[in-house]
Amino acid sequence: MAENLRPYVKNSDKTHSSVDSFKRLLDILDERQIRSTLFIVGKLLKEKKYVKLMRSALKSGHEVASHSMNHKMMNNLSLAETTREVTESLSIIEDELGVTARGFRSPCFSSNQYLENVLLENDILYTSNGITASLHDRYGRPSKNNKLIDVPIPYFSILFLKFPITGGGWFRILPVWWQLLFLEKKESFMFYCHPWDFDVFQPHVENVPFFKNFRHNIMVSKSEKKILKFLSGKFKYITAMEFIENNLIGNN
Repeated sequence: MAENLRPYVKNSDKTHSSVDSFKRLLDILDERQIRSTLFIVGKLLKEKKYVKLMRSALKSGHEVASHSMNHKMMNNLSLAETTREVTESLSIIEDELGVTARGFRSPCFSSNQYLENVLLENDILYTSNGITASLHDRYGRPSKNNKLIDVPIPYFSILFLKFPITGGGWFRILPVWWQLLFLEKKESFMFYCHPWDFDVFQPHVENVPFFKNFRHNIMVSKSEKKILKFLSGKFKYITAMEFIENNLIGNN
């Protein structure tokens, strides 16, 4: 599902899963009694191993939210396609996990003209789609007129350019001390990552352009050490829904 690799992945590579990295991440969080929000792609819940893992995560206090049904970029989807991506993901979460997802994050923070209304019609309370990056080929542009609560990714500025402080590839590339230094100035922030950010056993995918391969693989082998250092900081980590209930409902 990684967009940098998707066009180049052959059928022989599609059998690989980063589920072991996902389990390791949950162990790291549970050992520190940290509750997270797990934005899951709905089609994964067609596999028993993911259903079992997510049920266990729920028992540990983690939140489950939607990351669409098939991880399709929202930019060019029609109203019908957008609706299916949302409604089918919410249905399978409820059917397999017995919970109602209140949050939604689009693949690669993408968006379109239909998405917000579709989410509102399906009782989604919040999104986490706000990300600011001056030089990026996929991110949507944060809207200032959202009807939904949005929990955005923090960013910093260099002259007239803006970049995410942390999360995903930004987390892997930037030094942890530097990220923490900027984040200490924030009253709150959203941190995000993918299981494959930590998966050192990913198969080699041929014919990937250099820059896309760099973005996907840079410092994956260092990620676990970095997340342990990151989580040893002074911050308190809670789920997105807890943050909204504690800070935003009634004030938005």
